[in-house]
Amino acid sequence: MDRRTFLAAGAGLPALSHAMPWLGRDVRLGDPRHRTLFIVDSTLPATRALQTAWAFDGRDAIEVGADVGALWYARLRDWPGAIKGSLRPSDCFVLRNLSVGEGRTFFSRSVAPGAIAVMIDVG
Repeated sequence: MDRRTFLAAGAGLPALSHAMPWLGRDVRLGDPRHRTLFIVDSTLPATRALQTAWAFDGRDAIEVGADVGALWYARLRDWPGAIKGSLRPSDCFVLRNLSVGEGRTFFSRSVAPGAIAVMIDVG
């Protein structure tokens, strides 16, 4: 990623955390039930900036990949803590339906063209 793309993608991060306080909320990180898993789509500039920030904190992060539905059943469905990330609208739609169907609380907000910040809580 070049410097201009990074700055453009990262410029909204402070505003994003102010507008969506749930995106920055982590409690009792030592307890696995309260660990946050970050899902990232590395093709989105906004996600790349967030992923860089998350890596410095040593938090769990996984790539969404081509099939977010398969990812839900393989890794996300049984995750005991919160799940946060920045996704494409289509992936957000799939995760919303799957997570709400499992009784989890789902929050989302558009953060850039083609990118939506999400949080799936334990409900």
